[in-house]
Amino acid sequence: MRFENPKLKVVIIAALLLIAFLAMYLALSAGETHAPTQTATASALAKNQLQVGSKTISVEMAQTSSELRQGLSDRESLEQSSGMYFILGKRDFTTFWMKDMHFPLDIIWIDGDKIVGIVKNAPVPTTGNIPTFPSPEKVTNVLEVNAGFTQTNNITVGDLVKMEN
Repeated sequence: MRFENPKLKVVIIAALLLIAFLAMYLALSAGETHAPTQTATASALAKNQLQVGSKTISVEMAQTSSELRQGLSDRESLEQSSGMYFILGKRDFTTFWMKDMHFPLDIIWIDGDKIVGIVKNAPVPTTGNIPTFPSPEKVTNVLEVNAGFTQTNNITVGDLVKMEN
């Protein structure tokens, strides 16, 4: 086939190349599977019962680096009398932030089996401002619960924390 108009020839070749690339992309991606993103619903984290002072709550346990990094981010809420228990793996200073949080928290700093600090009502981020909270001393674990939990349940520095199972 012969083209008298060189512009038409360029347009047809470009269209054919685009179709070829699109077909190749679809063929290559047809067999891919994509891991689901973490949603605001309950996760597949290990669960346990934790006694905090005199109150026992259900906790999800964050242990791997990705679980520690994700935490409660992107969730819409947390059930009452529940929390997320971060097992840090070593005793050290740490800083937690409220990136992608949608509800305020109480952050409980734990060294061994004793509460060594509490951040009450850590706020959700605002535009351009992601709040950060450093531990008051070296800690082994951190517990995040709904804001107001520590006040409602009279949880204070010095209280003991014990895994039920």
